[in-house]
Amino acid sequence: MHQSFLWYDLETTGTDSVLDRVIQFAGQRTDAELNPIDAPVNFYIKPSVDTLFHPDATRVTGIDPIQLETEGISELEGIAKIQAMFMVPGTCGVGFNSLKFDDEFVRQSLYRSFFDPYAREWMNGNSRWDLIDLARMCFSLRPDGIDWPIRSDGRPSFKLVDLAEANGLSHVKAHDALSDIEATLGLARLLKRAQPRLFDYYFNLRLKTTVKALLYPLGKQPIVQVAPYFDLDKRFIAPLLPFLSHPSNGNSIICLNLAVDPDEYVSLSSADLQQFFALRGDTKHRGPRPLQTLSLNRSPAVAPISTLDPGWASEWGWTKTELQARVKKIQSCAHLHGALLEVFSTQAEVSLRDAEYQLYSGGFISEADRGRFDQVRAQAAMPGQTDIFDDQRLNDLYFNYKARHYPEALSSAQRQRWRQFLEHRWLHENRLKSLYLRTMVLRAEHPDDPTLQHLVERFVDQAKQVDLNLN
Repeated sequence: MHQSFLWYDLETTGTDSVLDRVIQFAGQRTDAELNPIDAPVNFYIKPSVDTLFHPDATRVTGIDPIQLETEGISELEGIAKIQAMFMVPGTCGVGFNSLKFDDEFVRQSLYRSFFDPYAREWMNGNSRWDLIDLARMCFSLRPDGIDWPIRSDGRPSFKLVDLAEANGLSHVKAHDALSDIEATLGLARLLKRAQPRLFDYYFNLRLKTTVKALLYPLGKQPIVQVAPYFDLDKRFIAPLLPFLSHPSNGNSIICLNLAVDPDEYVSLSSADLQQFFALRGDTKHRGPRPLQTLSLNRSPAVAPISTLDPGWASEWGWTKTELQARVKKIQSCAHLHGALLEVFSTQAEVSLRDAEYQLYSGGFISEADRGRFDQVRAQAAMPGQTDIFDDQRLNDLYFNYKARHYPEALSSAQRQRWRQFLEHRWLHENRLKSLYLRTMVLRAEHPDDPTLQHLVERFVDQAKQVDLNLN
């Protein structure tokens, strides 16, 4: 099977993958050696009528809603094009910070548009990857060959624009999807040239089987992880002990941070252990957290403990002998496993009735319901009811799909239901008015920016639909 990278980037109306929308897509397909295969793809997408633009995001992207109306394709056409590119057999979808941002927008877009939200990530030899953690691993473990930009506070910057500038890479316009793709691909070539073995090693971590082979058997051998929330003094590295599978998420492994001395907790009772981990996991707690979760399907930046520079390990108290001593202390705590299971089993999940928030909380979609996706896309333009699925959230999604894209097919009762949906979306937490007022503040600061005036006009039109007074 022919293998290829699809380097891609999105621009969006904001940062919320459920409420906000993709408005620009750029992609470049390359072979395994990062040579372009096809011409780059770049297009704008008109967001649906219920989309509220965040003015700060608009200031960053510079994309005017009027431009989208004149140059953009429909949301349905845009999502179908994106899906088709990702579904080419042997494709590895990759971007810069794409696993945490762009991929979430793609998943939610596919879910709302009745495409399988996960198939592109695994079917036909496909996969997904991310360049930002490779850059972090290079900085932490193998920094030679790259110029690392330093911020004013003394910390390294992993922003794409800063890395591109520091290394003389082409990046004509930051936060333009096509320009970001060019910079990402340039950075990928630099990292591959400077650290080819680490490049190949981390690329293989896109596969869950590779990650599992490093983590299993659980509770036996320490590893190291590179992550931005670990100490800069230790090059963002922490030693971890993969300990047990998450009780409700099969793609997550619970690890113990071996930078925290197990003497702090191994002698505690089960009840006290649960309280200890709950308190030390609070975001207000200072110091290293004793627990860390690794996602098998998100290319975690992990490596064998032997990867660590021996000098650093000795300086930080992380020699193999010292870490194994901590592992033995953990293994001697017979009730630790059960206490951690209790901690993660009792974590409250927010109950959300809005179907568009239920991609993850609503369970996997059945084969029977997935088989109805083509039917929805084919018949949504026709008048009629939307209750055709066994899964009620999909019936709700179908109604929203029809109302967004084929409003002329709605009955009077369905039009009233859509108005109620808009009222909930726009008036909840005063969202529409808050964005309007923020836009007015920015317009006063940037009176020569026509885009902000166009946003104001869009908000005014939307407010009229739900009888909202913006003054």
